[in-house]
Amino acid sequence: MTKSQILKALKTACSHKGIRLPTLIDFNLNGGVLTIDLPWENTIKNMQKDNSAFEGWAFVLKRWISTIRKVKIKWADPSSKITLNQEQHYQRFLFRVMQLDKAYEWIEIDSTNRGSLSRSKYFKSRNLLLNTPSSLRPRKNIPKKPLPDYKESELEMLIVTDAGISNDFRKTFELVHLDNQLPVGVFDGVVSEKTKILTGSKSAIDIWGINKNNELCLFELKDAHNKKVGALTEMFFYAFLLNDVRNKIVKFDINNHPGLDQIAGAERIVCYLLAPDAHPLIDCEVLRLMNASKSGITYKYTQIESNLNFKVVC
Repeated sequence: MTKSQILKALKTACSHKGIRLPTLIDFNLNGGVLTIDLPWENTIKNMQKDNSAFEGWAFVLKRWISTIRKVKIKWADPSSKITLNQEQHYQRFLFRVMQLDKAYEWIEIDSTNRGSLSRSKYFKSRNLLLNTPSSLRPRKNIPKKPLPDYKESELEMLIVTDAGISNDFRKTFELVHLDNQLPVGVFDGVVSEKTKILTGSKSAIDIWGINKNNELCLFELKDAHNKKVGALTEMFFYAFLLNDVRNKIVKFDINNHPGLDQIAGAERIVCYLLAPDAHPLIDCEVLRLMNASKSGITYKYTQIESNLNFKVVC
């Protein structure tokens, strides 16, 4: 099946005629094997964008097109002349594709790309560090307004700082610790610009906490206007990176922030998509597919309702 035929099959299966496939990714389905082929430009860009979110597209396409047995990831390597920031994005891409390959039996890396994996600095380092959250993060009051009018940053502040909403959030997820903006920059040996492996200057997990069952809860927050397949890619990356913290593969550079010990000692990880609505291709079946991995990580979806209550959908 060509890309256009895959799109037609997808629209028929999910009954959403407005569905689009990313323009800069090539998809081909042959003999039950879906090949996702990315140009090098997509390996060094924001992972949540449609043209870079290969994990998200792997999950939703396998969920909706029943003839897909395996998904093969193929890409063109960027040259060695890319910028330092682009190299860090590529290092993150390599981390993502290698973790995806390890976690799911139905995922494989194209044979032409096996040599590319040796470029990964993350898997070569023996002293990986995650930078610590700043103690100077802003806390401000957000005025109440209709749900569609909130930006993601405003919803985040409400959940963390508004007494009523925060209390309801804690009760919904049975949290004993709640925090926000957990950085995801990874460094080799010491935290500095020169030793940064995975880009993370502005990247952070929106909201996180520890529940009464000693589970690390990660929340990927979206506002009413942000409905992207890439949300699955972000959830996957954050969950697997923090799982490496649990497994003592990555350590915090300075363990002086409340809750960091609990992250390292958590029993397991539960990662939530937290949004008023999700992309039409993201449903409970997609999350069940993501949950069927070797990692033990659980993915769920919680809807933010118009009255700013929280409804765990699946």
